[in-house]
Amino acid sequence: MASAAILLDHDYQMHTTTPDDSGNIPWSNCKTLAIDIFIGDRQGTNPTVTFTAYRLGADGVTYFPMWTIGPIDVSGTNVTPISESVSIGPGCSYPLEIGDSGKIGWTIGGTSSPGGKFSVSVQGK
Repeated sequence: MASAAILLDHDYQMHTTTPDDSGNIPWSNCKTLAIDIFIGDRQGTNPTVTFTAYRLGADGVTYFPMWTIGPIDVSGTNVTPISESVSIGPGCSYPLEIGDSGKIGWTIGGTSSPGGKFSVSVQGK
């Protein structure tokens, strides 16, 4: 069995309520994806975060959602870290075709300067 390839392993700052994303991630040599999200320090009043994994459509322009989690309540400062994980592809918990590329998107919610730090890791096999 082939070993997994790391496609994305990056730390991000949660500092705006404007939706953001990882940028396009090529994964044409993969059939399945493992996505791991780790949420560390956070701030603000009632902060939340929603993550979505998208695949790029055949038109090369439109992104289609494959998986969404959230909004995750990330209230509290420097409290226990939160982690989420999912597998996408044939034979996985989300048995969807993943296409040739995609992205991970997120939206931050809350009031009084919601923010913090999180990391996203995407492995393909």
